Amino acid sequence: MTNLIGEFDCKLDSKSRLALPSGLKKQLAGDEQYRFVINRGFEKNLAIYTEKEWNRITKEINSLNLYNKKNREFVRYFYRGAT
Repeated sequence: MTNLIGEFDCKLDSKSRLALPSGLKKQLAGDEQYRFVINRGFEKNLAIYTEKEWNRITKEINSLNLYNKKNREFVRYFYRGAT
């Protein structure tokens, strides 16, 4: 798992794009700097996942039993804000 550390204030540009702060970019290797997923966190924050980490997490989430109502609710909650 890639652990990014630090807290950064970010602003959107005029086209509503977010520039990844250089402090975070320095913590990512190679292509990880350009391929990631941003999702809503659980405490009203944003979570950034490298593509590799996102694929690992979604594989685990997709293995949940969707016949269980709590699992379905969690899957919907988790995926709804991903970009």
